[in-house]
Amino acid sequence: MKNLLTAEHMRKKNSSSYLMETAADAFVDVFRTLYDDRSQSISVLCGQGNNGGDGLAIARLLYINGFEN
Repeated sequence: MKNLLTAEHMRKKNSSSYLMETAADAFVDVFRTLYDDRSQSISVLCGQGNNGGDGLAIARLLYINGFEN
């Protein structure tokens, strides 16, 4: 029997940065369906620590998707 995932692979997949990117992707997917007007200004406000990382990931993905303001 061949293992599809190793223990090391699972540790990497469950890292905080992977979870942060997954959450940011999900947020941006929903945001794009609700607010498709890319001419509107957008502010991303967040706290310190992981919240700050989540906010940066969301802001980066919004920028990549054409929300530049």
